Amino acid sequence: MLVGLLALAVVVAIVAVAGFLLIHPGTPDIRVSEAGSEYRFESPGFAFHSTPGEYYLVVDLLARNVGSGPGSLAFSDFRLNATGGPYDRAVLQPTAYMTLAPGGQASVTVAFAVNATDGGYRLEYGGQAVSVPAPPPPPPEFDMHVDNVTANSEDNNGFRASPGYAFQWVNLTFANLWHGGLEMNVFYFLLEDAAGARYPAHTVIGPGTIAPGASARVTVIWETPASAVPFRISFDQVLGPWGTVTVS
Repeated sequence: MLVGLLALAVVVAIVAVAGFLLIHPGTPDIRVSEAGSEYRFESPGFAFHSTPGEYYLVVDLLARNVGSGPGSLAFSDFRLNATGGPYDRAVLQPTAYMTLAPGGQASVTVAFAVNATDGGYRLEYGGQAVSVPAPPPPPPEFDMHVDNVTANSEDNNGFRASPGYAFQWVNLTFANLWHGGLEMNVFYFLLEDAAGARYPAHTVIGPGTIAPGASARVTVIWETPASAVPFRISFDQVLGPWGTVTVS
């Protein structure tokens, strides 16, 4: 009889402990450490493209749960401090939310859109701060070379420039290093003169699209004051590649 009561007491105690553990599974303690970083023009998964003057800072992390209970990682848990100000809109890969069991670990990637001139990065998560060195710029998505510039009184259709103005004919060679097509849209080109004034393109002559891996010559015409000295050309394919080239 006594043995039976002791056995019953042990069973009840085990059930009670198990129930307690189910209700109170323990405290998670997730530690993160940097495993590498790089700048990219696109966010992980190619979901978003950076805008002119910005990169995506992509940081590879090792996340380890050294606590006694399951814990979670979410994109909203991360914050990046930098010289250009804090950033709190993170992209987390492979998923935006994940759970780590006690003793578990996972390799994750977190990315932030940052100013290309930023530095002093400190990644914050759950009271932890991880220093992230500023990586080198990403490889270019295209090469844009100025072949020559000629000032003319007429555009490609024979229309004369306004009094005191001239048409700047700029011959460019494009090499597409991106995974998508480069669209030679007249609205994607901008000319800046030596005084800092900017001019939208008047006409683009050449292929409508340059395929990945292909090269092509393109002529872009701008109407500027006759005294303007072309200095820099910008190309910005909205939601796509962007870059500049100096007119020598």
